[in-house]
Amino acid sequence: MRKVTLLATLGAMGLCVGCSDDDSQDNNNTGAADAGPDVLTWDLQEQSCPGDPDCPDEGDGSFSVGVVVVDVTPTDLLEGPSVVDVNGNGEWDENEDEYTDSNGNGELDAVWIAGFDTRPATGFHDDIEARILAMRHNETTVVLVSADFIGFFYDHILGIQDRLDAATAAEVDKIVFTSTHSHEGPDMVGIWGASFIESGFDPVYMDWVQGEIAAGVTDAVAALEPAHIVHGAIAVQDATGTTLNLLDDSRDPVIMDNQMRVMRFFRPSDDSTIATLINFGNHPEVLWDSNGLLSADFPHWLRDAVEDGIPGLLEGVGGVAIFVQGTCGGLIGPGHVHPINDQGEEVEDRHSFEAVEAFGHRYAEFAVAALDATNGAVVDTEPFLTFRSREVFLKVDNFNFQAAYRLGIFTRELYNFDPEAYIDESNTPDLVSDLVYLQVGLSSMVTIPGEAAPEVFIGCYDGSCSYGFELVNPDNPNPPDLTLAPTGPYLKDLLAADGSQFQWIIGLGQDEVGYIVPNYNYKLADLSPYVNDAEGDHYCETNSLGPNVHDQVLVPLAELIEGP
Repeated sequence: MRKVTLLATLGAMGLCVGCSDDDSQDNNNTGAADAGPDVLTWDLQEQSCPGDPDCPDEGDGSFSVGVVVVDVTPTDLLEGPSVVDVNGNGEWDENEDEYTDSNGNGELDAVWIAGFDTRPATGFHDDIEARILAMRHNETTVVLVSADFIGFFYDHILGIQDRLDAATAAEVDKIVFTSTHSHEGPDMVGIWGASFIESGFDPVYMDWVQGEIAAGVTDAVAALEPAHIVHGAIAVQDATGTTLNLLDDSRDPVIMDNQMRVMRFFRPSDDSTIATLINFGNHPEVLWDSNGLLSADFPHWLRDAVEDGIPGLLEGVGGVAIFVQGTCGGLIGPGHVHPINDQGEEVEDRHSFEAVEAFGHRYAEFAVAALDATNGAVVDTEPFLTFRSREVFLKVDNFNFQAAYRLGIFTRELYNFDPEAYIDESNTPDLVSDLVYLQVGLSSMVTIPGEAAPEVFIGCYDGSCSYGFELVNPDNPNPPDLTLAPTGPYLKDLLAADGSQFQWIIGLGQDEVGYIVPNYNYKLADLSPYVNDAEGDHYCETNSLGPNVHDQVLVPLAELIEGP
């Protein structure tokens, strides 16, 4: 595995990353009081709009939205692929595969696909997009960006803000960024490069993406127009109440948030759609590891079908559809089930483009149905907008992540540690992330900076959210002890307490810090933590920041929801 080799290589290179025996919980988000003069620190920021002195609640109460679609497909793939996968295995094999050295530098300058193994893109199947929705109520303006990336660091979101023109920056109070988490998009994180010590991150592409999205934010704000909202939610399941052809959970306990939440923003003058937000927790990884073409995966077909319909099956609602990731942690996804196509037949090859279209179309049918009043949809003619946000420090305990920072594979700043000293339990770095609580009329939501297990949001440890699957595999050699599971209130309960009718969680919101697992079921391998999985279903821990991250995210989120 790459992670094993990464640590071994790091040790051979003499880069300082240490192992700690201290697994104690540290919930302090207020900074490093002992930081020395050479330690990089950060002044954590908080916002409240309306409410802050620079965010007054003035105006006539009108609500408006504007929407823009920005194509961020890597331009070097638009002219044709430079890589030929000679042996057809979907991976880069230096001694077998071929590439065109277009710039004559003697190196493979590939667009590396994020997710699974080392895959240079051989072309693109559908556009990689950033879909941008600007919302304004009185003097408060929030811009939601959803991009077809596996993840996007908070540092890079700040880079988008820095690229806004002065007029737009003065108008926009908050950018809320989420990644669809497509496993077939370009590597925006860095860990899918040509080898375990080579980053797949392209700083030139990142700079271009930030500029294009910043320009898109300006265009979305310029497009603001009066809007009302239809809010809805629906259970994504078949007639028998199962998800056996729709999605599953490959980590015990099997708990899925199968609720799809939808908001349709429409023009009061003629009821025409401006934009539709679709919030659903589900890994876009249908195409799996042998695909070499960039793709948005199922969100592409979901969005198209919601907008334009499915001939003979579904009437679209028009406007621009935007997929917003939810609780995809715990390995929630469609990768282990067979979808039903438009002809009502089960697709045999569940990792084909036929399958990804089928999944997208079935999800689109649920999204449109959620907007029907007979399914509980509600029209909001007086929507409002408010948010509270808080930056937090998150502890980087994961040795592999520490190694990736040391090697320059991850490109973001670390704080509150001595970068010249050995990393251990007394010198462990923090990263800065951001949390947002947002109300849009009848819907309230929070961002979570990674892949949260659904039980973090809904609890549901009684087996009622397993939808045809066993709550715990009887053959699991290291099953979760559900008697230790938290009893709530869970994030969804806290959101409901604010009086909202619909509660959302925006996964991969403002950041990608890996999996966020409940503390009772966070287990590391005894001899090689973060390198190998603990016995049972514990892959997620090897791709998490560490045992502190759950509380360092959940505690301040609860405080944001509760308010001052």
